[in-house]
Amino acid sequence: MPYKDPVKRKEYQQQYQKRWYLDHKDARSLQIAEYAASHKSDSARRSAVYRKRHPDRIAVYKNSDFCSKSSKKYYIEHKTEVDKRNKIYYTTHKDLWREKTRRRYANSLGCRVKKSHYKDLYTNHPYCTYCGKALAWEQAEIDHYVPLSKGGVHEDSNLRIACKTCNRSKHAKLPEKFLASAKEV
Repeated sequence: MPYKDPVKRKEYQQQYQKRWYLDHKDARSLQIAEYAASHKSDSARRSAVYRKRHPDRIAVYKNSDFCSKSSKKYYIEHKTEVDKRNKIYYTTHKDLWREKTRRRYANSLGCRVKKSHYKDLYTNHPYCTYCGKALAWEQAEIDHYVPLSKGGVHEDSNLRIACKTCNRSKHAKLPEKFLASAKEV
């Protein structure tokens, strides 16, 4: 330790730890993810024990009013920071943001489709439903054959693989209308 003074030593240690964390952030995240994947049962057991020991704390977080109030309070106190962070995230993750809002809308309708079903859907039919183009997994998008806004449901039977061009130009059109307009062009 370069400092004998305890206050300076503590500051130095904190700065060192921050630097180390920033330098090793990706590797550390990977280690944590690997550990979590290989110790799922341990994690579940610890969570169950915690829930039994602290039912009062769990009840607070299950209370949506508490969560929404604390979130709103934080947002009001840090509005500019939160807006700035959201804007950066949105501009760098537009596709993820769109998918998240689609899922949120579908969930509000009471529908749920697991993420693993998307991969199964792609594996069974790795082509665009509308133009027939062969797609790599990264290029494929999930489309609601009958749009949610037109009464379609967020279920496996209404999901199709589409290329980015077709999915974005289809918008909320019914499939017949979209295919007719695509043939005209």
